[in-house]
Amino acid sequence: MRLKILQNGSDVIDMSQLSPDHAIGVDTLLAEQVEIVRGASTLLYANASPAGVINVVDKRIPTQLPKKGYEVDFNTRYNTNSHEKLVTAALTFRLGKHIALRVEELLRGSNNYHVPAFKLDKTLNYVPDTQNKTKSGNYGVAFIGERGYVGFAYNLRREKYGLPGHNHKLDSCAAHIWGGNVRNDYYLGLYPHLMHDTDLVNTHFHCGSNHDMDGKHSHDHPYGHDHDHSIAGPLIDSYAKRYDIRAEVKQPMKAIEKIKLSYSETRYKHDEKDGNIAVNLFKNNGYNLRVEIFHTPIAGLSGVIGAQYQTQTSSANIPRIALCSNNASDPCHKKKQRDPSKITKGDRKSWALIENTQSQMSFFAIEQLRWQDFLFEIGVRTEKQRIDIEYDRAWLFKVKRKLEGCDPNSFFYRPSGCRQGSYPAPDFASYHDRATSYSGAISWNMTPDYTLSLTYSHNERHPTPMELYYHGKHLATVSFEHGNRNLKKEVSDNWEVGLAYLGDKLSYKVNVYYNDFKNRIFNQTLNKSGNLSLNRYNQSKAKYYGVEGRIDYALTPELHMGLFGDYVRGKLYDLPPTYRVDHVANSLEPVPQPDQDAPRVPPMRLGFRVNMEMTESLTSSLEYTYVYQQKKVAPLENQTAAYSLLNIGVDYSRQIAGVNYQLFVQANNVLNRKVYSHTSFLPFVPQMGRNVTLGLNIHF
Repeated sequence: MRLKILQNGSDVIDMSQLSPDHAIGVDTLLAEQVEIVRGASTLLYANASPAGVINVVDKRIPTQLPKKGYEVDFNTRYNTNSHEKLVTAALTFRLGKHIALRVEELLRGSNNYHVPAFKLDKTLNYVPDTQNKTKSGNYGVAFIGERGYVGFAYNLRREKYGLPGHNHKLDSCAAHIWGGNVRNDYYLGLYPHLMHDTDLVNTHFHCGSNHDMDGKHSHDHPYGHDHDHSIAGPLIDSYAKRYDIRAEVKQPMKAIEKIKLSYSETRYKHDEKDGNIAVNLFKNNGYNLRVEIFHTPIAGLSGVIGAQYQTQTSSANIPRIALCSNNASDPCHKKKQRDPSKITKGDRKSWALIENTQSQMSFFAIEQLRWQDFLFEIGVRTEKQRIDIEYDRAWLFKVKRKLEGCDPNSFFYRPSGCRQGSYPAPDFASYHDRATSYSGAISWNMTPDYTLSLTYSHNERHPTPMELYYHGKHLATVSFEHGNRNLKKEVSDNWEVGLAYLGDKLSYKVNVYYNDFKNRIFNQTLNKSGNLSLNRYNQSKAKYYGVEGRIDYALTPELHMGLFGDYVRGKLYDLPPTYRVDHVANSLEPVPQPDQDAPRVPPMRLGFRVNMEMTESLTSSLEYTYVYQQKKVAPLENQTAAYSLLNIGVDYSRQIAGVNYQLFVQANNVLNRKVYSHTSFLPFVPQMGRNVTLGLNIHF
């Protein structure tokens, strides 16, 4: 299920929320806490998150004055597998009676990570193009008084990371997705996102003589081709600036407990580069304004009402890049090398994601009531979304006039009279709708030890610009992605029942959930060649159901053991038809699609953990997880093999002379198993093998 990631209660404006398998621009290493919000409270932040919301809370804007006049956090760690070196440092210090300054820095560098041996062009023990280099800095200042604070922060983040799984033999590939008439659909050359379902006929790839997959995908040969690892693969080079203003006023009037205001503005861009050539340029600029009003309890009823306005202007551009030389005798011309410095403004008209402005206006309210042994919670959120796109209508009108034979300078000119109106204009209508979600939850403390909970939510989610309008190559997912402008808001009804027991030694918790989608939005694979996919966003009925649980037992006050597991199942129903050409009738014939398993559904997991407090300062943990094979897959989706994970950790914490020290050693995938993530858009790329992380945290 989808999870929304927030930073201090505001949306993270980058490409991770619009596009899959892009890094999220939030670091938990600098966080004060990570909140997992579930139930009706998710509607404070999002319309469609029955699975929950993750809110990363940090101290970039101080909310309290340091008691000693200063506060220092220093963290460093080293990973033996990828040779990751990471350092974070944070300093808060007081100026006078009311001013606090905050400085945070993060530096990270890692090489390609190692895995159990697998085959590319030869047997390797590492995954090419998995390196990472990150630099981030936060600088904040706040005025803090007895009844609240107001503060400002600035963040600058640079990140470069590789995109594994790329096959250079696919660089020359093109995806054939349009089966319509060139003249009738004249506008699709510049605006391919305007195509209809009936245009999707005979989808396939054009890869020329260079396309040879060199064998089939398997877990011994996961890329499905003889990858030349000596040639550098693609990477993402990202740059983001974020400005935050936050304020809180306590008890501004009799009926109000507090008011919270926040404003954030982000300028984000990244280039998907293959070699030194930028083959896809992503941008997302936006701001978020939010107000929350917490009222004082009224007859046991407490809650918050608020409003949020957000706008984002996003785009993805595939520039046409000129050859390094027009001289046919030039060596670089013969090698067909491209010169990225020769990108002109005109070259940037090839839109993978046409520039669009997405605006959202939301109102929300959450109320809680505690009565005897019951806790009631209700929430509602209504969100109006509009996406605006500017079209070159004058250019389209000229093309239309030429095709109709009305332009005397055109090859198609008809002196006897043009066929005015024979080529209808496209539908330029953009997405504009309102989505309203509501939720209710009841928690009953049946006894001092037992709690029974029931949650129901009706969720409506707007499609994203990526889902609606993207059309082109996508290196991060090794695919050609195609949006669907006909998508409607996604509607679902969701139920969850939970039972928890908390005893002196024994505790357990089990949750069962059921999600019924009227029209779930999903990324459907239409065609596949090796690991190269041709995908289109689609919509159909869907049902997801699952169970998750854990049981813990304290053998002694110092030794705790537990079992855990989860299972989820997803099915798609009543899919829209595809189309094929009936050459006899010279028409399009709809082809029904059968019901099918949902894509990228996680496999079942079972595991156990042991936690031991060996001394007052020394603790240890052991966790073993068995992840089952995922056999229930969507058409053209690969199965993933079962694997087991063993993780062991030791933690030593102590305070010396007022300074808190924490030294830890964490060993992951101790058995060095081959691990493939079924939920990833790159399920054929093995995850990190055996690795040990050594770390030191200091706070004073």
